[in-house]
Amino acid sequence: FVANSGYGDYLANFPKAGTISVIDISSNQVIKELYCGPNAIEVKVNAKRNTLYGVYYHLPSETDSVGGIVEYDLSTLKETRRIRIRSNALNFSHSGDSLVFATDSGVMYADLNQAELTPKLMIANPNTDEKWYSVAVSPDNRLFIGNAKNYQMQGELLIYNFTVGGSLLNKFQIGINPNTILFY
Repeated sequence: FVANSGYGDYLANFPKAGTISVIDISSNQVIKELYCGPNAIEVKVNAKRNTLYGVYYHLPSETDSVGGIVEYDLSTLKETRRIRIRSNALNFSHSGDSLVFATDSGVMYADLNQAELTPKLMIANPNTDEKWYSVAVSPDNRLFIGNAKNYQMQGELLIYNFTVGGSLLNKFQIGINPNTILFY
């Protein structure tokens, strides 16, 4: 799965901008294009639920620039749910039952067992001038947040309890724009 962003307004009118390409790796052929949103930026597979999620931004030239998250069924490649929200990063709870995503106001979550994807605030960002740019849940159920601050200085890794209103456990200074957190 490949997110084809179009770099915001820059290539928005190009073919495939705003889509997710589904590629058969054995033949190296695109088998389907899924429309995500005007500026598709991220894709994640939830293997436990057999779903694909795409994150999109709206185009900067649009006055109602919000963005959103789209859910697709992996068996049919059909869209099943969509929410409009500005999300900087997307991941899943360790159980795979919740979406976890960073927004300008903090980290939100949505229960995937519910009929609607209803975002709820988990951890508020105490300094909304700083941009929380990545998010992940560790195997031992802690919430890791990559704080890019202002995108021009050293960022930090924040570690919270994975609960609504969870407490800050630790933080570490790291490089500029921490955009991916992985656990091995």
